[in-house]
Amino acid sequence: MFLIENLFYQDILEIDSALFNQGQLTYIWGESGSGKTTLLKHFNRMLSPDAGTVYYRGEDISKLDPIHLRRQVSMLPQKPLIFQGDIPYNLAVGAIFSGKPYPDKEKISKALDIVELKVSLESSPSVLSGGELQRLSLARLIIADPEVFLLDEPSSSLDKGNERAVMKSLTAYLKDQKKTAIIISHSEDIAAEFSDRIVRLIDGKIIE
Repeated sequence: MFLIENLFYQDILEIDSALFNQGQLTYIWGESGSGKTTLLKHFNRMLSPDAGTVYYRGEDISKLDPIHLRRQVSMLPQKPLIFQGDIPYNLAVGAIFSGKPYPDKEKISKALDIVELKVSLESSPSVLSGGELQRLSLARLIIADPEVFLLDEPSSSLDKGNERAVMKSLTAYLKDQKKTAIIISHSEDIAAEFSDRIVRLIDGKIIE
């Protein structure tokens, strides 16, 4: 689904060749500063390489419309992005951006179940904890239903028990829906348990 050829970006990334397959859950693991988030942002044109090419479905990403691309290849940043408005609007805004119908209660409820978030829809996001906001953002992405999930530390604000439960549920959903996901994880244990493949990034180079 993604092919990288001779990618160079500043002094952060230097990747000769890498392939990320469709329908696979690939975890990217590496020390802080190894270039993980920088690499993730190249998959939906949030960043562009200084040299080299990233291909999506055989097409040079630099030639694709970035808005259309990001509707198909959507990224969840590590810091939860919260919008003004109530919880239902925060859950729906991704679908709205993607040009999809406003989600009904059933779809919202299912997404909240997947991320194991029990919250009143009448509550304000301002009353949620950091871990709850992270799960709210993840539920928003599930509702938006992109082809590819780019997830930057999606469980970093959760304790170990909740982290494993959420990642187990999320993995089951992604596999059931035959989604492609590229996930940055701070936990080697989580990556080992739930990935189809682990890519290690060391000093901006991919090591497998």
